[in-house]
Amino acid sequence: QELVYFAGRLISSGRRLKLRFSRHVKAHAEAFGQIYHRLAYG
Repeated sequence: QELVYFAGRLISSGRRLKLRFSRHVKAHAEAFGQIYHRLAYG
């Protein structure tokens, strides 16, 4: 199994939490973000 590590920040804004990633990992971050939203928000 391959693991991917990249830097990110957890940002709270009002009642929402967001994951933000650096620009050089944008493709990985977008894919991870889509999966995260499906799992976290149904």
